[in-house]
Amino acid sequence: MVSSREAAYKSQGHNTLIDYSKARSELVVEMAAWEAVILAKYYKTKLWILHASTKGEFDAVAYARKNGITASGEIAGYQLFFTTDDYKKYGAKIKVSPALRSPRVNRELWDMVRNGTIDGLCSEHTPHLLSEKEGDIWTAASGTPGIQETVAAFITGWTKIFGKESVEECLVRLVQMSCQNVANFFGYVKKSGIVVGNYADLVMLDIEHDWTVKKEDLFTKLQWSAYEGMRLNGRPIATWLRGNLVYQDGKIIGTHSGQWLRKGK
Repeated sequence: MVSSREAAYKSQGHNTLIDYSKARSELVVEMAAWEAVILAKYYKTKLWILHASTKGEFDAVAYARKNGITASGEIAGYQLFFTTDDYKKYGAKIKVSPALRSPRVNRELWDMVRNGTIDGLCSEHTPHLLSEKEGDIWTAASGTPGIQETVAAFITGWTKIFGKESVEECLVRLVQMSCQNVANFFGYVKKSGIVVGNYADLVMLDIEHDWTVKKEDLFTKLQWSAYEGMRLNGRPIATWLRGNLVYQDGKIIGTHSGQWLRKGK
């Protein structure tokens, strides 16, 4: 569907980011979600829909659950923070897949975040060079860096819509969506909460002060971000991995210590 719709738009001379979102419309992703549900039903598998971007995809997840399928879904951080209204300002920097949605759809997503319909939040980090983002909208690379900005962007977006007085509710949902729900779904029980015997993977946030995303503070080798220059709230100030302090006050201070994870561990 994506290929045929993009070909049609190209043949008609449509060449804007709005056209890119139209080619990869709500219809396209909802059809994919429902097909996945049908496959999960007949093959009796669990189903996790990644990078969802519409209410319709989570309607498919809800249907699956009602019919005995273990199903959940996630949303990428940029889908909550940017909309098609932002194309004019940021251009291909925010050309992503699935494509960005309208402000109406964006608000539907935020409401589902708040009521618990959406189980997962992924940071998504697609490290394209700026040079790969230039040129024709159909050939410019799709994806945007964002692993470092996602937590603060989530908190900033939430408080902008629902008010700063709901920030504690925001933090609870952030933990559930970025950690607890995902760990439980995939069977990594020791990653699912602050419990004796679990991994001490912790993040300390400063939610009292806003901060500006600056190029020199980015860890990505790309040295660019669509969030650059924005005032965000909720900057991580310390991170512990399995009880070891690995990040503090803008600096990575730990050593590489990744481990293979197995279900139940």
